[in-house]
Amino acid sequence: MLVINVVGLLLTPFILKYVTREEFAFYYVAADLLMWLSLAQLGVSNSYNSYAAQMFGAGKLKELSFLSSSAWGLQILSALTVIIVGFVLSFFVADFFEVDKSIKHVQLFFILLVIASAFTIVNQIYSALLVSAKEIHISNRISIISVVPKVILTVILIFAGWKLVGLALANLLAIIVPILISIFYVRKHFPDIKISLKYWSKEYNKKLLVSGLWFTLGGVAGILILGLDRIVIAKVVSLEIVASFLITQKLFFLSDKIFSQILNVSRPFFGQLYGKGSYQMMYNLYKFFTKFSIFLAVIAASFILLINEFFIKIWVGSELYAGEAISFWLAINFIVQFILLPNRVVLATTLHRLKWQNSLRVVEGVVNLSLSILLGKQFGIPGVILGSVISSLLFSNLIFNYYCDEFFRIHNIKLDNKIYFHYLMILLLILTYLLNIQLNVVLFKLIAIPFIAIFSVFYLKLLLNQSNKEGLLDNLQLPKYLTYFLKSIKNE
Repeated sequence: MLVINVVGLLLTPFILKYVTREEFAFYYVAADLLMWLSLAQLGVSNSYNSYAAQMFGAGKLKELSFLSSSAWGLQILSALTVIIVGFVLSFFVADFFEVDKSIKHVQLFFILLVIASAFTIVNQIYSALLVSAKEIHISNRISIISVVPKVILTVILIFAGWKLVGLALANLLAIIVPILISIFYVRKHFPDIKISLKYWSKEYNKKLLVSGLWFTLGGVAGILILGLDRIVIAKVVSLEIVASFLITQKLFFLSDKIFSQILNVSRPFFGQLYGKGSYQMMYNLYKFFTKFSIFLAVIAASFILLINEFFIKIWVGSELYAGEAISFWLAINFIVQFILLPNRVVLATTLHRLKWQNSLRVVEGVVNLSLSILLGKQFGIPGVILGSVISSLLFSNLIFNYYCDEFFRIHNIKLDNKIYFHYLMILLLILTYLLNIQLNVVLFKLIAIPFIAIFSVFYLKLLLNQSNKEGLLDNLQLPKYLTYFLKSIKNE
């Protein structure tokens, strides 16, 4: 994931030299629109992730053939639906976003994105199987391999003057590579798990769809909460200004993607522990990742806030920086959304309160959309971000914590409410922002950055010492580089 995002950073200045800001913004906004089409998979991949991890934990490998084949068959139908609906939408997408008439081949560009999205859906079962088997490192390596053809094709097609079509075509062709590798790897290393339409089971279809429909509802909520900011900005403010928003958001986006991988490593472990009935170990992991996620989010957000303007100036030019206020609200939103990951992992793998959590998330999404439009018209980009922050605090940040506590109480686990005091770390970000805008000197940043680094080492050392007695690092198969780093901090 780190390699993929670094490559994306390096490609952005190159792409901006050959496409306009409006074309650059439209590329991302169109991708956001496609998230709605991904709902056609009816939550099957999410449902499959939970059941597959539980089956691995319970040793039910033969049943995985029927589960995997049923999920794969449903994904093929979903992919066909995406292609048909996407083709129809391609006739209207340019008018909806009021795309400048000078931008050519908008329909072809959108159709290529639709086909790429359909291919990704079909491949999700193979990727999910690797993750459920605790082979997430293989899935990551496959993703890294796909970067090579994507970079080469992007450079060639952009140089050839293909612009948006070139970006979409490079993305489509690069997706084929990980699909083929995933299929080959799964067939070679899991020969007992057959993925074929002849194993398509009505029983498992029903099981996947019943849970999947609730995951779909959660997907609708996720899009309303996380996937509409750029679309709302494009409609309420302007399409062109989305480019500045994207650039200012980039480091927060990358941090979210990279750090999310650390927490997503825990998904199969939670699923397998749940399958075994090891609830105390589940709770120990949950406590550790809750504290760890708050720590990562606040430290990363504070650091990015200090360097964001300087980074963007070197990266693509200071004229694309949206300002300190927007950077601050992006930092707040990053923290508010990121610290939900441990809760989401537990609730997704156990399917606890699946109906209620997803139903309430939809309510949150509607409130988020309404607030973002209302505040966006009044305050521009900061208003759109603030709408997301307010709605998340009112719903997910309260509800998800409550449901996780409820799950562990049901299984007679004594709760440690002290973990919620870690949320006070957000005061570090607020203090950093206030001092930064008041002093507005390089000297403050030169002092603040090492201070945050030193604070991070001491805090992380304390956190690891508290978790050491439970042997979490020894039992959790984090990436080797991360395990080595955490242990080196702990042993200092």
